[in-house]
This record gives sequence, C-alpha cells and structure tokens, in this order.
Amino acid sequence: MKILILGIDGMIGHKIAQSLSEDFILIGSTRKNISNSDIGIKNCNLITHNFITDNTSTLL
Repeated sequence: MKILILGIDGMIGHKIAQSLSEDFILIGSTRKNISNSDIGIKNCNLITHNFITDNTSTLL
C-alpha cells in the first residue's frame, strides 16, 4: 500500500513516516530540499514542491 504524507518534514509528519516506513511505501511532500536521512527514514520517495505557490498541474 502507498501512503502520501503531506509535510513529511514537520513535527508530526516525520514521526508518522518513521512509524509507517517499515510496512508501507511512503511518498512525502516537502517545501525544503531534504533527504531521507534528514528525517530518519530509509525508504521514501520525497517530492519537493510548494503546494501554495507552485503550479500543481505539473505534478500530474
């Protein structure tokens, strides 16, 4: 199962990701340029995108 976590670099988002990363395929969004090791996750696809200011049609 794939799980999308919006704000994966935030206080709650990274803790949710750490607890789910062993059992699920994670996709996380962030506005910062970070790596998986910055938030303590081994397997995760990170998307660097600002959903407020950037064009979301390019994601589809």
